[in-house]
Amino acid sequence: MAASPASVESVIRPLGSCLIKLGFEVYPLKVGWYNSVLPPSLHLPYPDDTLAVVVLSTPAMFEQAFLPFLEQRGIQKPCDPVDQCVRDCVSTAVSQ
Repeated sequence: MAASPASVESVIRPLGSCLIKLGFEVYPLKVGWYNSVLPPSLHLPYPDDTLAVVVLSTPAMFEQAFLPFLEQRGIQKPCDPVDQCVRDCVSTAVSQ
């Protein structure tokens, strides 16, 4: 069963409102759309009508999310600080 536009908005709007102020953009897509352009080894194991979300960073993310992340966390020699920052921002937005 396909999601209604209202149910898609009920996911995208709160997620986007948390992430946009951190320099991210949020867009909905169906898993089937994603899987249709990739080789089978990269397919997501969900039904084609499953709602997925693409989170993209904008240039503003560096100052709005990344620098504050480094300052707050005081990470010493992080393995992948950008990945850690994005993971933290998205996880926080999802939990809210």
